[in-house]
Amino acid sequence: MKRLATLFCLALSASAANAAILSFEDVPGATAGYYNNPIPDDYAGYDWTGFYVTDTTYLAAIRSGNSSGITDGAWAASNGGGSPASVTGETLFNFYGADFTRLRFSTAATLTLIAYSGGAPLYTDSFTIGATPVTKSYSWTGIDRLEFIPSVGTLGTNVAIDRLNLVPVPEPETYALMLAGLSLIGAVARRHKRRQTA
Repeated sequence: MKRLATLFCLALSASAANAAILSFEDVPGATAGYYNNPIPDDYAGYDWTGFYVTDTTYLAAIRSGNSSGITDGAWAASNGGGSPASVTGETLFNFYGADFTRLRFSTAATLTLIAYSGGAPLYTDSFTIGATPVTKSYSWTGIDRLEFIPSVGTLGTNVAIDRLNLVPVPEPETYALMLAGLSLIGAVARRHKRRQTA
């Protein structure tokens, strides 16, 4: 019985393992000291449009103190050329927040986030970013695309994004498997109890 319960708990934790706070340390093909390292589609299970990854070597070279945009590890994502960028999921996902910093210039800029589901906007937020990281927390659930839109599409509105918290929404099959597992554990427990009383 204990062995069955342990296996079930391991299966549950494996499905939760897809939850991730992305610090972009493991982006395939990224070269240190180089800015235009595109984040490939399917990185962490998402499609990335207009996103690049950069490291402290590059950031320190373009402006002293600019590496403050990296809040976890040595890498962060950035919108290429200050243009809008987006993350799209093959299935629905939840967005719980990230760290945002303006790159290249210390003057404040506005960043707008828009979350969509099936092409319809569900959530939106606009806020000011500067040279010091801003941590934003959200509870945006059931989305399939998240857009990051800087105030002006110029090189001056590059944004470093680190500790991006995206969590896939379990598909119905996952819930069905969990229900089947719970039912099996209940049946085994009842059978075990009947044997003890007999």
